[in-house]
Amino acid sequence: MKNRKTAIWVFVGVFLISIITLIIINMNSNPQVEGWNGFKKAAINNYTFIKDVNINSITPLDIRINYTLSKKIDLEEVNNVFLMTKNYILSEKVFEDLQKYHAKKYKYSFGRIKIIYTYGDNNDSFECKIFSSQDVDGEPNYNNFNTWYIEYNNEPAKMYNPILK
Repeated sequence: MKNRKTAIWVFVGVFLISIITLIIINMNSNPQVEGWNGFKKAAINNYTFIKDVNINSITPLDIRINYTLSKKIDLEEVNNVFLMTKNYILSEKVFEDLQKYHAKKYKYSFGRIKIIYTYGDNNDSFECKIFSSQDVDGEPNYNNFNTWYIEYNNEPAKMYNPILK
């Protein structure tokens, strides 16, 4: 009887720890950025080649939007997703939330935005990086992010101005 009670308490303890761990993981995977969950859902639903999209701030300088793809994409598809992403992140409230999100980790705001698209399987891979200029004096605001550069599938970086048909 005593072994049974001990087993039940161990089970309850493991269950509670598991629930707490899942809550912490969920809180860390969903940054407190205005409309992020809706944006992420819309990106995945509107573009079938997007498997996932996340925000992170890996370095003190950068805020990164990472797209995981289910296939290689062409430049027109990159342009479409970039414009949707840029319109979202450069709205005033979202930009402020991105600054707060980054500042939690590094105690100051970011100076560059990177939007990265990656695809890989056993035989093939693809990567495209679009990043803002680093010409930001002082605390950046969303008006500072007008100049963008692109590295498309390991080509050298060049100025980027998406043109859609």
